[in-house]
Amino acid sequence: AVSVLKSAAGRGSSDAQYILWTLYKQGLAVKKDQAVALQYLRQAAADHNPQAEFDLAYCYETGFCGVNGDLITARRLYRNAADAGIAGAAYRVSLMMENGEGGKTDPAGAFRYMKKAAEAGAGTAEYRMGLYYLSGIQTAKSPEKAAAMFTESAAKGSADAMIALGDLYLEGSGVNRSPETAASLYFQAAKFDKESAGTRLAELYAAGNGVKKSRRNARFWLEFSARRGNAGAAYLAGKMYANGDGGGRDYIKARYFLKSAADSGIREARSLLGYLYSEGKGGEKNMGIACSLLETAIAPLLPEENQRYEDICVAGR
Repeated sequence: AVSVLKSAAGRGSSDAQYILWTLYKQGLAVKKDQAVALQYLRQAAADHNPQAEFDLAYCYETGFCGVNGDLITARRLYRNAADAGIAGAAYRVSLMMENGEGGKTDPAGAFRYMKKAAEAGAGTAEYRMGLYYLSGIQTAKSPEKAAAMFTESAAKGSADAMIALGDLYLEGSGVNRSPETAASLYFQAAKFDKESAGTRLAELYAAGNGVKKSRRNARFWLEFSARRGNAGAAYLAGKMYANGDGGGRDYIKARYFLKSAADSGIREARSLLGYLYSEGKGGEKNMGIACSLLETAIAPLLPEENQRYEDICVAGR
């Protein structure tokens, strides 16, 4: 079978050349050989095989496959493949046009190719088209069309689309308002470890909006987001643990989350963590660390934090 493919490739069959690229790249039925694989890929792309142009464009974009990175060539090949109907190529060239990679920025071209990718059913492209319709950039603003795009993308498993669609249901923008549907979508997104889904669910539980009000569940979802890198959620979770809000007090967890938020620059977290150090709650008592944290939390618009510094580190001296 390989000899037949080689014979066809030698006669100029780009399909055979493309198949041989995949065989040599993966070591299927032949000894794995990156150089030979790349040779066949170049031949197929030179004959304007759309899938080969797409694969070679990816090689040039990433610098993989044994080629030097070349964004200009990548953009040209992606565009060729996109014009031949490869949805993934349309998506990639759209992003390159949007970001000015491999050439000048081209907002109109970026929109045109993203729309092409979305019309071919590419889920990520549908999400981005939803953003276009939501913002009114390069097209008339339409929350209804945005909701339709987000719905299609969410159905294909895009967590970002689930969150964006949930936001529309929460606001009643482009769809009938339904906090319950919003909550359901946020739950689905949370299964994909989206930290922003956790913060949204925490807000819903805290307010009893679309779900039964529960401070315990609000704290749970703040912790979910905090453990995935959301500094604001870490501060709020730490504060709830320190105050026993949503369950029992846990100063050890409070310190853990407040330190994470403080390290990210949240002044309120530094202040509350400083207080815990000053009292020895959840760990060692250390006035040096406490006052260092409290001093860095001072800000004109934070009177409570400023007063805490005064009470502990100035009046207490």
